[in-house]
Amino acid sequence: MKIYTEIKEREIDKDLEIFAPIEIKIHPLNSNTIVINYPGFQGSIDGYNNKYLKIGGMVIVRRIGAYVQLGNTMWEGLSYSQSVVDDLSFIIEVVIQNSINICGSINPDIYLMGFSSGGSAVAAICSKFPQVKKILLIAPSFDAGEIAIMEGLGKFTGEVYIANGDKDEVIPYLVGHLYEQFSKKTAFKVKWSVIPNCDHYFKGSANGLILSQAVLWAFNDYLDFPYGDEGVNLY
Repeated sequence: MKIYTEIKEREIDKDLEIFAPIEIKIHPLNSNTIVINYPGFQGSIDGYNNKYLKIGGMVIVRRIGAYVQLGNTMWEGLSYSQSVVDDLSFIIEVVIQNSINICGSINPDIYLMGFSSGGSAVAAICSKFPQVKKILLIAPSFDAGEIAIMEGLGKFTGEVYIANGDKDEVIPYLVGHLYEQFSKKTAFKVKWSVIPNCDHYFKGSANGLILSQAVLWAFNDYLDFPYGDEGVNLY
């Protein structure tokens, strides 16, 4: 599986000429779809035990689409609620501009998946890019700002998938229900699933497998979720 890494510079202060370096990993695939993964607060690009890298391998092997990874950084001196949204928006723009090299299509569909604060950023910006057709929100928080999230989901016309663990000790799982309600105004499809005996991080081999299955549920048209032994072992 071919993977290449790039560093992109996002301008954060034009007057002071300050730029933020954002690392991205690209898994190219000839497809009309690009999947972008955004971790939670200060989450590394590959995630614990390389779980996001493993999910990328599954996405490529099953030919769901090309796959793009980025980390989640808190920049000193910047509002996190704004920078978490700006970083993701910037990378989406980069992906759109370079889609020919990433997936061979000039106008691909984009699927976004985000965990915790990354999910909140996905929700806040999903309606700003017409290329975004599906979003997967794993234990989404309110880090991007409740108003921004409500407005973003309230205008999104694609498909929304939300998964929470019922033993989440960081974000009450009922936050997922609020996301579901925000989405129902305009979304084409909204699905919310609560996983029993599952914490915020989907720890454990069983929940790790379920986490990978969420990608198939949202992006590969699996009707059932969770779904047997399908997916990949992340832990």
